[in-house]
Amino acid sequence: EGETGRPDPAFPPAADGRGAAVAVQRAAPDDYGVGHVDVEFADDGSVEYPAVGRRESGIGPTLPPGSAAVAVRADPPNSASPGDSVQVWTAGEDGAPKQVTNAELRGTADDVVTLALDEEEAEQLDPERRYRLVTLPVESRADREFAARLRAAEETTGIVTVGEGSALASSVVGGVDVAIVAIRTADGDIVAIPSQSRAFAPGEIIHAIARPEALRRLEAAAAASDERPTEP
Repeated sequence: EGETGRPDPAFPPAADGRGAAVAVQRAAPDDYGVGHVDVEFADDGSVEYPAVGRRESGIGPTLPPGSAAVAVRADPPNSASPGDSVQVWTAGEDGAPKQVTNAELRGTADDVVTLALDEEEAEQLDPERRYRLVTLPVESRADREFAARLRAAEETTGIVTVGEGSALASSVVGGVDVAIVAIRTADGDIVAIPSQSRAFAPGEIIHAIARPEALRRLEAAAAASDERPTEP
């Protein structure tokens, strides 16, 4: 048994380092409860690169910039569910109903409701006041759907900067084994979903989606010539 108190894992025999790495990546998350394993083996079976990680949990990673999540006491409709757009109402000073803001329902627990909304509008909500929610018609939220799918996938996002004289500086989008979703040019322009034939340029910032080990290879390829390790 190792230091974790659990039996050392018994991985199936592999013909090469790649096969051994795949075996470890598949078995270790279940055996040890880690989110992801990134490992490389040398030809003699020794470990050249080990890394483990996990995905961030909670509501924070799913909130877009400039927004906040707030828990308030409210009476949501019975049909309301997480992801629904809602209007937030309360009684005004004269007792008449008054709309406070619009928000997105993120969760409910009895009469406590978690809402996601703009930071400035979140300051208008009083934790001591009770609100009523009105569900709005369903709207397509591509950003929320994308975030939900990405959190459930093995892939994750990464950002790398193309270094001067790097291997990536002489390559094109179609020449890398990751999904390039956007490129920020040196002038600050954003190129969304670039074509496969588009060439990378030094100083550009690449937004990619791939498994962690593929993103690590992308980072190595993007390193400037004076940052890459030299052969002994």
